[in-house]
Amino acid sequence: MIWAEVFWGLIVLLLMADTRRIHIRLASLPVLCPDESDDGDTHRWVVAPGIVLDDMTRQSAAAHLQAQGLSALDVVPGSVPLATAWSYGCHIDPQAHRKDGDRPGDTAAAAFLAPSVVLDGLGTTDVAPDLATFISWAREVRRRVDGPHDLAIAPVLCAQRENPFFDPGALEVKLGGSSAPVVFGIPFATILVLLGPVVAPWMGSLALLCHVLQQALAVRKTGFRVRYPWLQGLVRFVVDVRQWLGLLRGPVVSRERVNALRPLYMEQLEAGLERFFEPVVESCPLCGGTELTRGFSLPDLYQGKPGRFQIVRCKGCQFRFQNPRLSVEGLNFYYRDFYDGIGEDALDMVFGATRALYLDRIKMVRSLGIPRRWLDVGCGHGHMFSHVRTEMSSTRLEGLDLGDGVEIAAARGWLDEAHRGLFPECANDLKGRYDLVSMCHYLEHTVDLRTELTAAHLVLEPGGHLLIEVPDPESLFARILGRWWMPWFQPQHLNFASTVHMAQLLRDAGFEPVEWHTGRAHQPNDCTLSFYNIVRTWAPKLDVPWRPPATRLQRIQHTLVWIPGLLFVGLGGLIDRLLNPIGKRLHHTSQYRVVARKR
Repeated sequence: MIWAEVFWGLIVLLLMADTRRIHIRLASLPVLCPDESDDGDTHRWVVAPGIVLDDMTRQSAAAHLQAQGLSALDVVPGSVPLATAWSYGCHIDPQAHRKDGDRPGDTAAAAFLAPSVVLDGLGTTDVAPDLATFISWAREVRRRVDGPHDLAIAPVLCAQRENPFFDPGALEVKLGGSSAPVVFGIPFATILVLLGPVVAPWMGSLALLCHVLQQALAVRKTGFRVRYPWLQGLVRFVVDVRQWLGLLRGPVVSRERVNALRPLYMEQLEAGLERFFEPVVESCPLCGGTELTRGFSLPDLYQGKPGRFQIVRCKGCQFRFQNPRLSVEGLNFYYRDFYDGIGEDALDMVFGATRALYLDRIKMVRSLGIPRRWLDVGCGHGHMFSHVRTEMSSTRLEGLDLGDGVEIAAARGWLDEAHRGLFPECANDLKGRYDLVSMCHYLEHTVDLRTELTAAHLVLEPGGHLLIEVPDPESLFARILGRWWMPWFQPQHLNFASTVHMAQLLRDAGFEPVEWHTGRAHQPNDCTLSFYNIVRTWAPKLDVPWRPPATRLQRIQHTLVWIPGLLFVGLGGLIDRLLNPIGKRLHHTSQYRVVARKR
């Protein structure tokens, strides 16, 4: 019983800390003052469904935007139910929104005022067709405006009748493609709080009281007009369950997109998987040795597309590579809907949440001096350059990639110039332009390492530098976690060069390595993502267009696996955090980083 009291005592502390966190967020939102100002011809409004934008809010918002020197403003309804105000605090972080220019914009899913030229580029309408589209526009506007973007409470503006953050489509966009954290989180938290008084009478009862009062305490002394907040707090369980049931009953936007893609995928799969692979090679592509191990095979653990992929090792030089490798048609099939399409929101969120990693790379580059012209090969949506833009404002930034993400990066202002295509094919047109080229988590996706390094040598000026970051196949975590180690990342990772291999490849290509980061480049996510892989094997993603629609029984089984599975993944995160100080001191960890000078 004493351990139960301790456990629920910790829950009390977490509830109190969460209340303070939400209160700080809500209290930091400025409140619009009554004023009369014209929106002008340079800006226009975009309004979410269910919102009636009154003239006072329009004029007050335009005046606030001008007075504060803002480029865009998202308005937060001030007249709201208690549960909606609490949701604003969960989904809006004003301080992070103002500080981090690369993150998607926070929004109250009501209305925003933005430059017409930006909105025209996004193809927006005055009223969004649905909440999911509105949130997508609002998040992207934050990245495309040339200047500060903020949020403010409009006191007389009324929110939608239903909490916008329990709309399935809106929640999927906000959370990166899945509403699972809310679908699983609300019943888990509710059961935990209700069970408290039974298992731990003292601390459990206190946790229940904190849970009931939490929302009303969070909105005190903020700019929101909430009627009878304490009374609404008393019926929190009823409101939470009603919102949760509405979320379950609502149409799932991602499922509709998946269903539309299913005929195309099924047609491709009917022809078989053989054409997605090159013939098996009998010799090592690095040293030519013919003694290859059987290695191990993996499925596609991330998208769950069909097929198994073999990783072999050369006994002579220890080089690891995918064998047989994907063909061009296979690369197109397995990459589709991962970085773009139905996978774009999730990957955009992941790449936008690795600020510390980008700053580590920038720090390594700064030790060599400020580059004049920097090309990032495999730049994706350009998230790294959003930070480089701040740290090195005088550097001309250019990106190269195959997908349309490079053009999105240019539209966001993170690139000065975008190049689209295969790097070796574009290299002649870019010859001798750059004093810095970066290839961060790019080379492991390529077929021929030597060809890529030759292209880098060609586009660099004499004495220019090449920055490379790749997974370390000699990682201690790879040995412990085996085939579950995330950076094997099949089927996308085609080769795995160790530091020894990379040093030789660089010298053969005309480079001299000048600085290595091994343990210093470690990222504490090995166990988290590996444990996620294990759970995903037991319960793969259901709503995907390369498999038939899931049955009700499959959805129940999926839920029963993932409820304890989330705790297992959380355990992996805890292990990563505890081991991070050790990992930073080891020689071979999750990845390595090297800077080489062109000879």
